[in-house]
Order: sequence, then C-alpha cells, then structure tokens
Amino acid sequence: MFCTECGGQLDASGQCRSCTGQGFVVQPQAASATSGALFGTVENQIGGAPQMSAKVKAASRDATAAFKTFATNPVGGLPAAFANLGPARAMGVGSVFGVVSIFCMFIGIYIALPAFSKPDIGDSIKFMVFGAVPFLSLLAAAAATRKVFGGKGNYHGDCFIAGAALLPFGFLILLTSLLGIANLEIAVLLFVFALCYGILMLYTGITRISLVSESRAAFAVPVMIIVSFWLTKIIFGAVLPSFLPSPGRLFPFGG
Repeated sequence: MFCTECGGQLDASGQCRSCTGQGFVVQPQAASATSGALFGTVENQIGGAPQMSAKVKAASRDATAAFKTFATNPVGGLPAAFANLGPARAMGVGSVFGVVSIFCMFIGIYIALPAFSKPDIGDSIKFMVFGAVPFLSLLAAAAATRKVFGGKGNYHGDCFIAGAALLPFGFLILLTSLLGIANLEIAVLLFVFALCYGILMLYTGITRISLVSESRAAFAVPVMIIVSFWLTKIIFGAVLPSFLPSPGRLFPFGG
C-alpha cells in the first residue's frame, strides 16, 4: 500500500516511510469480499497518482546521483553508476536522461528561433514527440549492436547507455543557443567536447555494461552511431512533413 500524501511505501502498521502522514489503509479482515474489492478499487484510484509521482521523483533523484558519478569520469563512473542502480532503476534513469536531452534541445532551439516562428503549445508538443526519435534510434541501435556483437547485457543497460550518451548533445544545443552566433568558436569547442564525451560513454557502455569484448567494441561503436543516424534519418523523412508548421508561420512576410 502507498501513502496518499507522497506515494511512498507504507510499513506494516500503515505508517508512511517517507513522511509523517498516515496513508489510506484497507483492513481486509473487517471487510467482506465485496467491500474489499470496492476499497481496493478506491485505493488504486486514490493512490495511483501519488504512486506515479513518487516513482518520477525517485527516478529523478537516481538520475541526479548517477550524473554526478560519471560527469567527470565517464569511463569509470558510467559502469559504477549502472551497478549502483541495478537494471530496473537504471532503465528509469536512462529514460530521465532522454527526457532531459529532449527538453534541452527544445529550449535551445526555441531560444534560437526568431520571434515570429516560435512554436505554439501544439507545435511544442509535436517537437517533444519528434525529439524522442534520436533517443529511440540510439536505443534500438544499442540493442541491435549488443546482439550482433555478442554482448551479454540487456535492454535496461541499452536504455541507460542511450540516455547518458545523448546528454552531452542536449547540453550542447542549449549552451550554443545561449551563447549566440557571436560565440561560434566556443560552440565548435563545445561540439568537439560533446562528441568525444558521447563516444567515450558509448564505448564504455558497450564494453562494461553490454559486455561486448574490447576487440569488437572498437568496430561496434561506429556501427551503433551509423545505425542510429540511419534510423533517425528514415523516421525523420517519414514523419517530418506532418510536424512542420505551415509556410505562413515560417514565412509571414511572403507574397
């Protein structure tokens, strides 16, 4: 059972482990089969939202801790962070990293666009959906590469690797937009840094998490990058026209 205040797990006495609030507790001994089913339904409806909120908060905390672990040491920190989290939590962290990357890209592009072409709420939602394509493509490429090159990991690790490897590029787009065109040299330096950092994490992830041998990983990493770009290109080409704003919004001063 879960606390209705924060969604945390209740102990045997019905006390919340995360806060001092008393959660909604069903007493099956005093309830009939019908009322027990009714109370169970009510509990699920009441506790569902707090439980989801608690899971999101827990995944965010895990993501912050994992990022601190590998931010300055991707080679040693990335597998250590994965080992500390365990497969299930690592998958949640990888998803959080993917979402953070998408938001950074969106904010960066939004800042860079001229005022007349900034997206409205509907276009922003489309961008968020569309922005998930690189993450999903890299995730699929990581899983396919692991299988082809004889890795012994699982899809939890694939998700963690894909999300972590995209973080530098999300930060790159955000920082580049904040710096502006006047700081192009700094943007180029940031791109080199993000590229090297991403490749390091892909290599470390595929050797230390997906357990592909080092002799194969040197070839597997570029294959993974090529496959992810190829998948992204195909998906972009198929769905991009439906996501683009109307020509009138892009060129409001046309004839």
